[in-house]
Amino acid sequence: MKIGKPVFKAMAQMKEGTAPDYISSDCPLAGHHIAQGLEVNQLGTPALAHPLTLVRTAYGLD
Repeated sequence: MKIGKPVFKAMAQMKEGTAPDYISSDCPLAGHHIAQGLEVNQLGTPALAHPLTLVRTAYGLD
């Protein structure tokens, strides 16, 4: 969690109602750590998805 500290600090400064819809990382462990940081900062629990999955979804290929 130490490496993700800058990400968690930025998330803690997000305004209410601006939580992301998705968390995306090509590293599954990093994605879970980001999700954990959002949960700790009470910023919701957005869906965790691989970047290519989000591209596929954005182009309507699912």
